[in-house]
Amino acid sequence: SRAYASESPLPEELHTEIGTYGYRGYRVLVLRLHPVQYVPANGSLCYHPRLTVTVEVEDSGPVSPLYRGLAGDRRLVQNLVDNPAQADAYGTEASGTGEERYPYVIITSGELARGGGDYSFQDLMDHWEARGVNATLVTTEEIYGNPAYWDARPRFNDRPARIRNFIRHAYSQWHTDYVLLAGDADVDNRPENILPARRLFAACVGLPLGTEEELEGYIPADVYYAGLDGDFNADRDSRWGENASGNQRGTGDEADLLAEVWVGRACVDSPQEVSNFVGKTIAYDTATDDYLRRVLMVGEYLGFEGIASWGASHMELLEEMLPDWYTVSTLYERDDHWDAQDLAALLDNGTHMLHHLGHGWTTYAIKMGARDAQYLSNRQYFFIYSQTCLAGSFDNWYPDENYYEQDCFAEAFTVEAEHGAFAAIMNSRYGLGRHNSTDSPGQRYHAAFIQALAQGYRELGRANQLSKHSNLWRVDENGMRWIHYEANLLGDPLLAVKGPESQRERVEVEMVRPAAGTLYIQDEEAGRWARLRRPLILGPVTLEARAEGSVEQVAFYLDGRLLAIDTEAPYTWICEQRGLGRHMLTAVATAPDGTTASHGMEVWLFN
Repeated sequence: SRAYASESPLPEELHTEIGTYGYRGYRVLVLRLHPVQYVPANGSLCYHPRLTVTVEVEDSGPVSPLYRGLAGDRRLVQNLVDNPAQADAYGTEASGTGEERYPYVIITSGELARGGGDYSFQDLMDHWEARGVNATLVTTEEIYGNPAYWDARPRFNDRPARIRNFIRHAYSQWHTDYVLLAGDADVDNRPENILPARRLFAACVGLPLGTEEELEGYIPADVYYAGLDGDFNADRDSRWGENASGNQRGTGDEADLLAEVWVGRACVDSPQEVSNFVGKTIAYDTATDDYLRRVLMVGEYLGFEGIASWGASHMELLEEMLPDWYTVSTLYERDDHWDAQDLAALLDNGTHMLHHLGHGWTTYAIKMGARDAQYLSNRQYFFIYSQTCLAGSFDNWYPDENYYEQDCFAEAFTVEAEHGAFAAIMNSRYGLGRHNSTDSPGQRYHAAFIQALAQGYRELGRANQLSKHSNLWRVDENGMRWIHYEANLLGDPLLAVKGPESQRERVEVEMVRPAAGTLYIQDEEAGRWARLRRPLILGPVTLEARAEGSVEQVAFYLDGRLLAIDTEAPYTWICEQRGLGRHMLTAVATAPDGTTASHGMEVWLFN
């Protein structure tokens, strides 16, 4: 064919621009680099061992209303990007924050807020406040009735939009980082559609069934409440959250895929379900039992051909990523037959985490029906992460556009049953496998979640969202956006998974030369003036940084451009770059595990 006779390299460009996203008020450019190119005509491969990325930036005007000027926000951004020093260009002045501080916010109905069971949301707030986290509760009635959260555009003035507008307010004014959406989202039962889901659009081809037919999905996705930039529907059509090619206005990705807040959902619709959820959450958070070391990997027959025929092949890869602190047991259908009774016995005897890949349905997973949760007797509650189809369909949907009155599997195990699971991450639509490969979209997000836990990011809401951030560079690959939207957390976003102490390295850095209020002439200190806030540098100057902790290297930047890297203390570099006026010097220390710390200062440079 003509394609195989082409003498043009594939891909033609050395990079693909995924998009520019807002992240806590910062603007983050996401690129995909292509260091390998293929020429079909002669079958040759070209490998570029080094690529230089040059990004042109300009003053974008007023600071984003989502910029809070917080050190914690800056660290999140710096740990995500490849040029952390650029974050120092944002300064410290925030767009505006209130006096109240509520890092943790519960949103629920007035009826559910009043409680009535053994445990209430007040108990949950008391628990977190005893842990040092200030918490508050806001009712849906308060949100829907407050004009501050309305929008003059009807399309953006429905209940999900008003909830999101409130979350934006809480984030910016209260410094909120964790949001618990405490309410069910049953589409066909309005009294139980307490916190309605926004359904986001995604499509895939050939997944999971290996056909050439395009599969379209309108997916209940709580990332809508996590990413607070934009409105998720730039072209004002019926498809929310379209990628750049689907956005008819041509303004890029409709969705904000970098989260301002960590979100989880408790799909409760009665005081008893509130009590079940809160009781299990508090019990797990205070648990110290030996069962916390036990992890169960569960794989079923998939039928996706080759290595992808069995869930065991996928789970074994994830097993290798778990810290040695855990003791791993397996139920692999590839190796031996097992049934629901075998699994129930393991759960009742104490299982901490259950990682699963197999086939499922809205009311069925892990070879159990949703109602089987009522027959479990465990008091040692567990967490489920499953790549199965539909079991996390918290709007009770099943193909095609039908809805059960019965709640989905994940709801049954997390809130309907007194026993069972304290939290779950499960798919709200079809899970996506891949024929002849374990490198499926679902596997990628599952692996990134485990990696986040292993790196010390233990809070469920944070770890789930970071698994999506780490896959953002390939979100437009076949099936990836689909999973990004559907892998929802049904659990408390602040609740941290128990495990070994964090293995993240500690690293600190401080720029000690040039010093504030000091004049340097040709690298010699020529005097100090208290009223001179910034260093004044005439000619070249030696930069010096003091770094502590597990320091692998210190890099020096001028206005976000790398000057040099020093791997041994004292960390120094002679800056001879040309400059005329105000500039930003930054030192970035990096630990062996990738943890970074930075310190920047503005200087007057004339050279």
